[in-house]
Amino acid sequence: MLLSYFFNIYTWLKFFYRERILSERNYIKRHYRKTFGSYPNLIKPTLFSEKIQWLKLNQRTALHTICADKFKVRGYVKERTGDVVLFSAAIPYQGGDGHINEQFPEYWGKIFATYGFVPIDIIRPQIWRNKEIAQTWVRQNLLIFVKKDLANRFPKKYHGNINCLTRLYFLRFLRIQKLYKKLTGSNK
Repeated sequence: MLLSYFFNIYTWLKFFYRERILSERNYIKRHYRKTFGSYPNLIKPTLFSEKIQWLKLNQRTALHTICADKFKVRGYVKERTGDVVLFSAAIPYQGGDGHINEQFPEYWGKIFATYGFVPIDIIRPQIWRNKEIAQTWVRQNLLIFVKKDLANRFPKKYHGNINCLTRLYFLRFLRIQKLYKKLTGSNK
C-alpha cells in the first residue's frame, strides 16, 4: 500500500511542481490530462475547464488570488459592499447564456442574511406589469438587500422573507416563458 502511494502519478506531479522541477504549465497540463483524459488547449481554450486553466496561468493579480479563496472572497465583498445592494441573478429554468449558478432568490437571500442584510421587495411589484420592460427575467429577478438597521426606512409591506422570495412571481414567470416559447418557437 505504501508503494502504491509513492508511485501515484499525481503525487509525483505535486512533488515535482513543489520542488520546481516541473513548470506550472506542464503541471497543469498533466493534471488536466489525468482528470479529463486529454490535454487542455491553452492557446485558444474553448471549454470552460480549459479557460479556467488558461486564467490560472495568464491572469494573475492580487484580486484573483483573493477571489479564488472562498473564505477570503467573502471578506473582500463584505469590505466593499454598501448598506444597500441592488441584486439580480438568474433563476432555474430561466434559460439564457452564461448562467453558471442558477438559483432561486431564497438561496441568495440566505447568503445576504449571513452578512446582516434583509430583502426589500420594492421594485418587482412596481415593474411586474410594465410592458416597456420586455425581458421578464428583469422583472422576476431584481431585488434590493439592505442592512437590517435600514430596513425600517421602507414600508413593512415591502419587507421580504428570505424563505419565500420566489413564490410571488415564479408561476407567472413560467407561464410567460411558455407563452414566449410557443409564439417564437424558441428553446431558450
